[in-house]
Amino acid sequence: MKKWIFSLFAAAVLAGAAVTAQAAPGDAPVWLWVSPAVMTYDEEAEAMSLEGPLGQIDLAANTTYYVPLTLSDGSVKEADITDHFKILSDIGEGKGYISSEITAVAKRIKSGGRQGKALFLQFSTDDRFQMEEVDYELGITIYEKKPDRYAVMGAEDRIWEATLSGTVGYGTDSAGFYTTLVDERPVVTFDEDLKEYELSFDDKAVFLVGGPQNRDLFLRLDDGVPAALEEKYPEADMTAVLFAGNNKTFRKSGILTIPAEMIEGKDGRRTAPYLYSYEDGKLGEVKGVSYDDVAEEFVIKTNILGNYIISDTELATGVVQQPVQTPLDDDWIPEGVEPNPNTGDVVWPAGLVALLPCAAVLLPHKK
Repeated sequence: MKKWIFSLFAAAVLAGAAVTAQAAPGDAPVWLWVSPAVMTYDEEAEAMSLEGPLGQIDLAANTTYYVPLTLSDGSVKEADITDHFKILSDIGEGKGYISSEITAVAKRIKSGGRQGKALFLQFSTDDRFQMEEVDYELGITIYEKKPDRYAVMGAEDRIWEATLSGTVGYGTDSAGFYTTLVDERPVVTFDEDLKEYELSFDDKAVFLVGGPQNRDLFLRLDDGVPAALEEKYPEADMTAVLFAGNNKTFRKSGILTIPAEMIEGKDGRRTAPYLYSYEDGKLGEVKGVSYDDVAEEFVIKTNILGNYIISDTELATGVVQQPVQTPLDDDWIPEGVEPNPNTGDVVWPAGLVALLPCAAVLLPHKK
C-alpha cells in the first residue's frame, strides 16, 4: 500500500484558501473538501495507507477506515467539523458488518521529519466471523447545519453525498492463521465419529477436546499485547494469547496448553511465569490451571477459549486503564504553508489553487 505523504495531503486544500490569505478574518468562506480516497492508519508509524477510492471498494473485517477531510482555513480541530456539519450514514446491504456510526476525528501524521494532525471521517467494520464475504452498501451524507461561511465542496442544496459498496470479509475462511490435526482445514466441520479433536494454533496454543461438537468452528488467535497493558507495565515482558471467533465455547471441557518459558524467581530459582485472564479490559486469575515445568507450558482445563496474558512480572488484577494520547498541536501548519507575518493568517502557495479544478473532478458521484 502507498503511504500517505502528508505534504501532498496539505496540497489538497480547496477553494477559499487563496481568499483566506487576503480577506479580513471572518469574511472568507471556509470550504470543506472530502477526499475521494479511503485509507487505513498505522498507529505505530503514525502514517496513512491508501486502500482504494471512495466508491467501489472491498473492505476487510475488524478494520477502521479513514476518509481525509480538509478545511480551507487550515483548521485541524474536530469541533470545526462537528459544529458546522452534520454527518449521517445509511447502511443498505451488510447491516451488522459495518458500524452505523461515522465520526470526524483528528489523527497524528508523521512525514518528512515533521508531525502534526489531520482531519478524517472514520468508520469501522465489525469483527464478525462469516464463512464467505458479504456484500455491503454504505451511504455517507454531510449536511451543512446552517447558512454560514462553512460549506462542503461539491454539495447540492447544502447536502454532500457519497456511496461506498463492495464486499466485507476476512479475505480467508480462517479469519486468521491456525491449523487443525483433524482435517488440516482452517474452518472445521466436526466429524461426530471422532471421539477427540486436537486444534493447533500455530506454535502458540493447542486445544485437545472430546467430541462430538454441534457447531462449525471459526476461530482466530491474536498475539498482540493490548496497548493499555504495555502503557501500564512498560518494563514487563508480556505475551498475549487472545482467542476470538463464533464458537469459543465447546460442549465438553478440554485441555488447553500454552507454551511459556520459565523465568527467574525472586529467590533466584527457575519458576513458572505469571498467567492472567484478560476479559473486557480486566486482568484476572485463571482457574483450573497448572504449569508443566518439563514441557514449560501452562495446562488449562476449560470448555471456553478465552484471552490470556503471560508476564515475567507480577501484574495487578482488575481494570486496566486505557492509555491517554499525547495532546496534538492545534497550531501545527503543514509543510509548504507559511503564516502571514503581518496578520498571522495562513497563506497557501499559489500553486495549490491550480489543483482545484482537478480536485473537483475527483469528487465522488452523488447517489
